[in-house]
Amino acid sequence: MMIFRSLYKLITTSVIIAGLFATELVFAHDLPGADFAGVWEHMGNFRKFKNDPVFTPEAQIFIDKQTELRDKGDYSGDNSANCIPPSLPTMITIGAQELLVDKKKITWIMESIGGIRWIWLDGRSPVDLNEVRPAAFGHSVGHWEGDTLVVESIGFLDKSNLYGNRPNNESVFPGPKMHVVERLHLEDNSKVMVNQRTITDPKNFAKPWTTTSRYERRPDWELEEAICAENNLTEEYE
Repeated sequence: MMIFRSLYKLITTSVIIAGLFATELVFAHDLPGADFAGVWEHMGNFRKFKNDPVFTPEAQIFIDKQTELRDKGDYSGDNSANCIPPSLPTMITIGAQELLVDKKKITWIMESIGGIRWIWLDGRSPVDLNEVRPAAFGHSVGHWEGDTLVVESIGFLDKSNLYGNRPNNESVFPGPKMHVVERLHLEDNSKVMVNQRTITDPKNFAKPWTTTSRYERRPDWELEEAICAENNLTEEYE
């Protein structure tokens, strides 16, 4: 009798464990946003989008001074030379990108500097500007509208360059009220990811600036290591 009881417990436990694993696998397959996972390559020139921003008078003066200096080969105003990464959305249009999806968030990895941003999907409210530490890529919270992922980001570092659609990477620094809204969806049987984003920043832009990026899925690519440290002089990473 004891043998049958032990065998019953073993079989029952095995069935429960197998059921849990099966449930988790099914859940992972059906996870909202699962089709966004993978490596993507930005399509087109990240320095030139279809729509130009309309700068505030102060920002326009700042941009024009950079153009004058950079025409002479002086790029001292670009903080990326000191390994301060460009701001969102500039950084997610440079080089390969990888998206990882789990139940709580999307982790967005940027190859060119090894940067990471998190898009939280766990139902949390947008962050309070007075309670967050500014970050190069801001603080992002997302939700789903059908098959479209809508992401709101605020809290940007004011030392990160936001490229202004100019050939010499003339840029502005995010203002304290900069707000980015992204709308992402997939096209062409999930082979293309489209990101339409609108930047509102009263310090720099006279009106919201909307641009669209397209990314091609690269199923055979793997991200490579990229390391940047302030005043880095290591040849392997130049």
